[in-house]
Amino acid sequence: MKIDYFDLIKRAWQITWKHRFLWLFGFILALAAGGSNVSNSLNYSFNGADTSTTSGNLGAFANSYLVFILFFAAVIGLLGFIVWVLSIFATGGLVGAAAKIERGEPTSLADGFKIGAKNFWRILGLNIVIGLIILALVMVLIVPLVVVIIVMASAGGQGSALPAGLICLIPVFILGLLLLALAATILSLISIYATRYIVLEKGGVFNSFSRGWRLIKRKFASTFVVFLLVWLISALAATVFAIPGLIIGIPVFLTLFAGIAGKNVLIVSLAAFGFVLLAVVMSFFNGVLEAYRSVIWTLTFLHLAEEPKGQGAATPAESSRLVPMIVEQPKPRKTAAKPAPAKKKITKPKKTT
Repeated sequence: MKIDYFDLIKRAWQITWKHRFLWLFGFILALAAGGSNVSNSLNYSFNGADTSTTSGNLGAFANSYLVFILFFAAVIGLLGFIVWVLSIFATGGLVGAAAKIERGEPTSLADGFKIGAKNFWRILGLNIVIGLIILALVMVLIVPLVVVIIVMASAGGQGSALPAGLICLIPVFILGLLLLALAATILSLISIYATRYIVLEKGGVFNSFSRGWRLIKRKFASTFVVFLLVWLISALAATVFAIPGLIIGIPVFLTLFAGIAGKNVLIVSLAAFGFVLLAVVMSFFNGVLEAYRSVIWTLTFLHLAEEPKGQGAATPAESSRLVPMIVEQPKPRKTAAKPAPAKKKITKPKKTT
């Protein structure tokens, strides 16, 4: 079935907007992803400031309030771990609930968490597999470069050899980064489809990973178009969210800067609370976006997941769980109209003389 992309994103938004309990799942995923889409913009703005004059103040503040800093870091770490665990529940719940809504089946927030709980370990296993592959790719890129740099630095002791060698390695390093980015993108797409195979077809980790890769190869054009649409929607939302994020974030950062410079724990605490509050608020808006993106990919999967025979196709029982976005209702059969009952002729009796 050919995808109507405009109808796809429209239908996904209708589901996201009408069933707002999906926002909670998206909110959890946004928190686990690091706050909001504007975090990079905020970091760019803050890192652009001249921090050379504050290094001494930061060191002095850290030495004076080490216990406070460690306590705050421990609380943030614990909350981060809890959010990460909940994000695995949210991933499965968001996929399963969206599919049920599209099928016309009743569902709820509690039902979504039940779906997430049933698929928790397999989704966690898939994340571990993806993470290990990415780690291996990073090691393949970085370790040889580090070895070459160490060898060049230790060989001969020539001061000009290291810079010249590094200049020669720059193109290789850039090419490696591009290949790594491409591999990470492909792995993220495999993870998207594999997660839906796990949740909607009860597939295993490696089987779902393999089928996700085959689906990308078989439906590459449709997958690429949806990927571009999701990227454009995310970029537009990030631009919109960045404006209020910067307006609120810069004063909070300046307050934190003043508190550190003056060694004022109260001001630093208020500024830190402001940063956490800003992250929560921005994560709410990003959560809606996260839910919307997930619904788009779920509807795309429901369109594309039927595999041809002989290529690891789903069984009839599995295929029955994959319902397209638009279900064509059978046309009612035309029945011939029943003929009207014939009127009985009433004959008048003849008069007898």
